[in-house]
Amino acid sequence: MACAPVGKTALGLCFPTVVTMLAVSAASAAESFFAAGTGSSQSDKTAAAAAIGIMFPVSALFQVVSFALGMGAASVISRALGNEDEDCAETASVFSFFSAISVGIMISLSGCLLIKPLVGVLGASADSSIGIYARRYGSVYMACAPLAIGASVLSILLRARGKALQAAAGITGGAVLDVLLMHIFVSRLLLGVVGIALAGLFSQLFAFLTLLLMYIAGNNRRLDVRVFIRSFSLAREIVPLGLPSVIRQGLTVASAILLNNIAAQISDSALFSASVSSKVFTLFFGIAIGIGQGISPLIGFSYGSGNGDRLERAFRLSSVCGSLILLACCGVCLIFPDEMTLLMAHTFSGKAADGTSRAIMIQCAALPFVQLGIVCNMAYQAAGRKIASSFLAAVRQGVFYIPLLLVLVRFWGESGLWLAAAASDVLTFVLSVPFSVYFIRKMRKQIRQAGVNASENPAEAER
Repeated sequence: MACAPVGKTALGLCFPTVVTMLAVSAASAAESFFAAGTGSSQSDKTAAAAAIGIMFPVSALFQVVSFALGMGAASVISRALGNEDEDCAETASVFSFFSAISVGIMISLSGCLLIKPLVGVLGASADSSIGIYARRYGSVYMACAPLAIGASVLSILLRARGKALQAAAGITGGAVLDVLLMHIFVSRLLLGVVGIALAGLFSQLFAFLTLLLMYIAGNNRRLDVRVFIRSFSLAREIVPLGLPSVIRQGLTVASAILLNNIAAQISDSALFSASVSSKVFTLFFGIAIGIGQGISPLIGFSYGSGNGDRLERAFRLSSVCGSLILLACCGVCLIFPDEMTLLMAHTFSGKAADGTSRAIMIQCAALPFVQLGIVCNMAYQAAGRKIASSFLAAVRQGVFYIPLLLVLVRFWGESGLWLAAAASDVLTFVLSVPFSVYFIRKMRKQIRQAGVNASENPAEAER
């Protein structure tokens, strides 16, 4: 990350991460596809697919924890490696890993015990057909929490060290196994939504063990619990740096729950459209997240090593290339919305399919505006700017989407649900432009000033 061409380094970091996000999103979409093939009637198929969507905030909650601990540690690690401080980087890794496992176990136990009220909070009556399917799925899926969170954190730790290929291999391998097991459990063994949850459990176990072995072998170190006990001194830095990820994903959970509840009040077909269209949008949104996560270690390393030119080129390249890729994705959604619906939800027709196609077109029309906001937010986070990155993390969901969702649904009904998402992405882009300009200018000025101070005080620079 120190001297290779920026384009080559960025491609090596971002491409595996994007592939990982696409694989995870595709596996998530496959859940809706296989769920839509269960049941003996069209209403059962719709209920099963909607139930998978209802439980989406649970997987988002797993990401809240993994991003909070993983991205916070990654910021510390990349800057520490830029300063050649390996001990600090290793301590941050140990704290992040063991904290993730501990929180994951608590989430798993509480979720399994409280699955019935949880389903009600997520937007479905616990005794309705959608609620019954959601309870069957969720009672097994909640057991994934420590494995899913642990695997995600390990992949982030590997990327922070520039080992994006290893991180991608573990997560992508788990996603591929997930789809294969869903085919076996659902299509062959006829286990329905329980089979989908079991496939997720076994695939997360595979990903976790694979990434753990890669991390230990790649660093020639053990994740020593004794280091974990001494690592709490870093918690005050890691946790606040992970706050932007907590805010971003936490608001994603809140907005998904709100969307489910509002859609459920409109109709079952609206809830189905919300579930399926969200899967499609998440599939392409994963590209933006993957590019943002992939470029973060390079931005953090460049900041830590005082290379302002390299930092600026990484920021610009990831923003422009990501926006062009998402523009192409937008074209696919606008031209083939019906095909995207069928891809995600088997052979639906009628009102549910029409509403879903319209939802996909409206939500994905704003995809080209997404990338800059993601890169800007993660760049501030990678540079250790806690307040600015926390604000930017809250903008899309908290400042724009949730208020717009509550307002626009009153004027445009079901279409207001999708218009709120598109408008939020455009407004977030507009706000991110001045923040991006300020970031590049400010970072270059600080790095330049640090260089002047170092030349005037060599002893301080060596320290």
